[in-house]
Amino acid sequence: MNKYLQIFLILLVGLAIGFFLGKIDTGNVKNLMPLSCTYKGEKYKDGEGFQDECNSCTCENGEVICTLMACESDIGTITPYPID
Repeated sequence: MNKYLQIFLILLVGLAIGFFLGKIDTGNVKNLMPLSCTYKGEKYKDGEGFQDECNSCTCENGEVICTLMACESDIGTITPYPID
């Protein structure tokens, strides 16, 4: 067989295998080593929740996800711009 045809077929098979491996659903497979998060110098376990001022945060898959709530002060809610 022609050398270039062999290379082409090998690449084609590799692409086909890569395509089908990319289609496998691994969503239900747990990570062998649970991910942790570091937030403001503190370390949290995967799934652990914590407070950051007025916001609730959670460590999910190595990322910290927090709500974006405005904090209340003695004079009311703090806004990022002056109210006319």
